[in-house]
Amino acid sequence: MSISLDNVMALAIDFQEKLVPVMHEKENLIKRSEILLKGLSELDVNIITSQQYTKGLGMTIPQLREILWKRVFLTKEHSVATRTRTSFKNQRARQKNT
Repeated sequence: MSISLDNVMALAIDFQEKLVPVMHEKENLIKRSEILLKGLSELDVNIITSQQYTKGLGMTIPQLREILWKRVFLTKEHSVATRTRTSFKNQRARQKNT
C-alpha cells in the first residue's frame, strides 16, 4: 500500500492555552509539534485540530494556531464516557444520511 494525500491525515489534540502549561516538557513538545505541523502543511496533508471545552480551557496555543489557522477545528463539549448508546446510534444515523 502506498501513502498518498488521499489516505493520510493528521490530528492535533488539545494543544490548548490552559492545558499546555502543565504538560511535561512543554517547550520541547511545542517546538517538535511546530516542526511536524509546518512540514505536514507544506506537504498539504489534511490536519484536524481538536479542542475540548474551549470556553474553559482556551483555544489552541498561538504558536500552533498560526500554522493551523486554515485547518478544521473540532470542539468537544462532552466526554465520550458520558454518551449513551442512543446518542452514538443517532450520530451514526446522521453520518449515514450526509
